[in-house]
Amino acid sequence: MKIWLMTTLLISCMILFSCQNENITSDYPFLDNEDEYITILFSDIQSQQASEHPYYDALIDFQQEYPESPMSVYVADENDTELLSYYEVSTFPTMIIVENNEALVKVEGQNDYQAILDKMETTLAVNEPPSLTKPVINKHNF
Repeated sequence: MKIWLMTTLLISCMILFSCQNENITSDYPFLDNEDEYITILFSDIQSQQASEHPYYDALIDFQQEYPESPMSVYVADENDTELLSYYEVSTFPTMIIVENNEALVKVEGQNDYQAILDKMETTLAVNEPPSLTKPVINKHNF
């Protein structure tokens, strides 16, 4: 009896979780793109804080440094309540980089440019194939 109850509970949780994923991608179809990273920058549009500038600068520089790593950027605001809830965002600005609907990088609040860029490079280089890492040039002639 306990096994049946546990199995039923587990299956119910799995169905509920899968419905939540389908729901978020149906409301935000850009999250369904499997060919690139999706960057969501949660912004307090009304105040347009200067604390967002390092996020934009880091995103631009990351794209220039790693052009082989395609990335789309979506700016969300306080009206995107489903995204805020799904990714548990309560601080502005917050940047989340998503791949296959999984958050790989989450940076919250006021941060400096280098801290944001370092977090992106460290996390994305670990999760991506070697094409994302900077090439090592061997200076020896063979």
